[in-house]
Amino acid sequence: MPKSKKKKSGHGASVAFKEHKEEANKFICAWCHIEISGEVSLLQHVWGGKHQAKAAGRPLRLLPNRIGIVPELSPRAKQELASGGGFSMAAFGGPASGGKSSSSSKSMPKANGLQTGSQKVSTGDGGASQRVGLCKESEKLLTAALAAMPAIRPPAAAAPAASAIKRSRWDEIGHENSRETGVNAAGKVAQVPSIAHGNPALAPLREALPVHEHRALILRTIGENQVCIIEGETGCGKTTQVAQYIIEDAALRGAPCSVVCTQPRRISAISVAERVAQERGEAIGGAVGYSVRLESKACGNTCLLFCTTGILLRRLETDADLHGTTHVLVDEVHERGVESDFLLLALRDLSQRRRDLKVVMMSATMDKELFGNYFGGAPGLTIPGRTFPVETFFVEHALQATGHVLNPSAEWAVGKGKGKGKGKGK
Repeated sequence: MPKSKKKKSGHGASVAFKEHKEEANKFICAWCHIEISGEVSLLQHVWGGKHQAKAAGRPLRLLPNRIGIVPELSPRAKQELASGGGFSMAAFGGPASGGKSSSSSKSMPKANGLQTGSQKVSTGDGGASQRVGLCKESEKLLTAALAAMPAIRPPAAAAPAASAIKRSRWDEIGHENSRETGVNAAGKVAQVPSIAHGNPALAPLREALPVHEHRALILRTIGENQVCIIEGETGCGKTTQVAQYIIEDAALRGAPCSVVCTQPRRISAISVAERVAQERGEAIGGAVGYSVRLESKACGNTCLLFCTTGILLRRLETDADLHGTTHVLVDEVHERGVESDFLLLALRDLSQRRRDLKVVMMSATMDKELFGNYFGGAPGLTIPGRTFPVETFFVEHALQATGHVLNPSAEWAVGKGKGKGKGKGK
């Protein structure tokens, strides 16, 4: 028993010593009235915005912790605090024990090539404080040490403007090479599109589309109105042809042009862009490109860009006026959603600021009057589709044409005895 009591007593003393050691390493800021564990956390707190706001330019002041002492700071911590704008500690008339100060009025010795000196000054409230200063040589060494410790480096005196350090969200979603492509550059100037030679194999198919007969009407309506609506039945060719008509007309006139066409889904944006590039006889990523989340094929010469609705909304966050863009085509506008509604709202406001911007809304089934009134009476035109001959066939015709013979013994055969040959021979 005595041996067991002795172990228990020793264990209790060990725990008490450990708790006392932990408490001895805790600091209490006099301005913020919070408890901080460790010197690194103290440095981060001192250089934080909340502490600087409450301190109002006054040097750091520490109060006794729970066990009644002000922990002694290491020479390096004092030097870093001094470099961050000064350091002072409330004097309690003695060493750091029993509620008395741990600061000393003696000069601090050299530590790792750094040297400081201390001087007692009055705090203005009847107490004494200690201010630590640095010589020029020590200040240079300390600056080099802080440069290698970014985690606890004090903030710069003059922070750069938010617009200068903010990374464009347009880059985060697929335009890492935006500086090379110029797709999202705020100062981009629209270029004159190149005249495409076209794909001879696909030219007859383009001319056979119903929208081809309305090419002149479409270009005239877009040219005479800032906002217009194109309603075309499915299969008329509006998605792939209207944007091409715009850049082809601009190329013939020698007018700068930059068209952005939105699609509700990424698969449609990619497939339509590839189809248009193929019809023009060009490689995707040149004059015709696309941009979807985490994937982009465009360059500085791209004059027709297919993208999703979300991509254009993210571009509007950093380029609210869509500098360098002359036409915005919103395809499948009848698919109402949060993103499409926000895009229409942004385009309506943008059309009032930029009178040179053309907005074209396209859909197969839409209420032209509703969307026209929303944009202040925008005109609209209707493009009919094309019909295909339909011939009706029944199952009997298919069996006769293929010569298929039913097996009455099959499990799926219907007859007397409910199949499986039970009614065979009757």
